[in-house]
Amino acid sequence: FLRHRRLLWVNYPEDAAAQAQPTAACRFFDDGRTEAPPGQSGWRVGVPGLAGTVFRLRNQALSTSGDQFQRVEIGGRVYSHIVDPRSGLGLTNRRQATVLARRGIEADALATAACIVGPGFESVADRYRADLWFAESR
Repeated sequence: FLRHRRLLWVNYPEDAAAQAQPTAACRFFDDGRTEAPPGQSGWRVGVPGLAGTVFRLRNQALSTSGDQFQRVEIGGRVYSHIVDPRSGLGLTNRRQATVLARRGIEADALATAACIVGPGFESVADRYRADLWFAESR
């Protein structure tokens, strides 16, 4: 896999809850913006496709997009659930993107967009101070 710079899937509702009650113990598995579990340096999260990579998340969001679990095969060709806006069809590139960002809404959107754009998306991730990893599926 290709590592760019500095993701648990989180979206806007979890971001809003964490912002509204920053000291509350809302420790959902999906919430990468919470404090670490007691006695831990962060939530320990592995990502399929990034074998051996373990993230320790504390007040961060992790999101992975790709076709590993959501795809369809039609006529011998695999189509992702992620739609390429240029063609209107599901992606066929078999790419996975993982993003580590400050907020879940950023991580989720950046990971999906990175799947569509591919390598070269690093400059966009940099603008959000997010880290990006790509893995190509087979």
